[in-house]
Amino acid sequence: MLGRGQIRRLGVFAPEARDAVDPDVFMAALAERNITVHCTQDIKWD
Repeated sequence: MLGRGQIRRLGVFAPEARDAVDPDVFMAALAERNITVHCTQDIKWD
C-alpha cells in the first residue's frame, strides 16, 4: 500500500485521522492475504 501510494502519511496515527488509510482499501488488502478480522461488541443489559 505504501508502494502504490495508497498511504501518503508516514508514522503512527489513529485510524480515524484525516488522510489516514481508506478502510475499504485496507480491508481489501487484508483479504488478498487471507487475513480475517473479527469484531465483537459487549452489550450491557440493564
